[in-house]
Amino acid sequence: MIEQGVLSSEVLFSSDKIKIEYFFHTEGKAKNLAFTFSNHGNRTLDGCSDGGSLLTRIGFDVICLKTIADDWFQSIPENIFDTISRINRDFSYEKRVACGFSMGGYAAAAFSRQLNCDVVLLFSPQFTVLESFDARWLPKVAPGVEWNYFISMDTLSLHAKFYIIYDSKDLDRYQIQCFSEIIPSQNLNILKVPYCDHTSVAFFKEVGLLNRFIESILCHGVIPDVRVKKNKKSSRTYLHTLSLHLFNKNKLRLARAVNDIVIELEPGNIENYKVRCCILEKIISENRLT
Repeated sequence: MIEQGVLSSEVLFSSDKIKIEYFFHTEGKAKNLAFTFSNHGNRTLDGCSDGGSLLTRIGFDVICLKTIADDWFQSIPENIFDTISRINRDFSYEKRVACGFSMGGYAAAAFSRQLNCDVVLLFSPQFTVLESFDARWLPKVAPGVEWNYFISMDTLSLHAKFYIIYDSKDLDRYQIQCFSEIIPSQNLNILKVPYCDHTSVAFFKEVGLLNRFIESILCHGVIPDVRVKKNKKSSRTYLHTLSLHLFNKNKLRLARAVNDIVIELEPGNIENYKVRCCILEKIISENRLT
């Protein structure tokens, strides 16, 4: 780790919907370079975001790839990778890591070979948004996207260690199966967190473990040996997802009990009351039938 000094930045590429920005320490030389990627729904191109601020604090120089286009990074200019290669060569970074959530996870994987990544951390990544086995994402892709970048054996880093964290009860499991079919088992580390939802990053924030996991995996290549769900009752994401699962399994009394806790945690969130209404309507309907 280097001493915290002045952090400077340089914009490597900018358009109305994309900004690729290089944040680097001016006092002391960082040994490692990190790449971060914005997720679907991002609406700002400012700052060292998506884990970048943490990574600069623990000694990384960081290149943030940010987009507000919702196009799964398909409009990233090809020549930016030559620019990044020159930076990597000029500063002789010892290790390159990438981190992304959802759409950002897609990009971190798809660009991992071009970025010569050694470690790639993916939270609930998509492998594809074009296949019918998970139809949630294609309607969310910006209209008119021309697909230039895909995930395949030809685009994944050959030597990188991949760490994937996801909800094994979610449709994400079909995405992760695709990753497991092309990443060698010795290079793939998977952590299943049932009921953390697709928004796994939100869950890890709520239980106070997000920064610890990012630092441990990207710095040391180790998934922390902690009980991830120890503080699950403090996670609205976990409890909300669990209540929906129980509702869908027709375990209505349990679903209502869990929803009670969710409402206590976030009494101002209207989504919690929508779930409550669905549960009560089904309970009333079943009582009428009996």
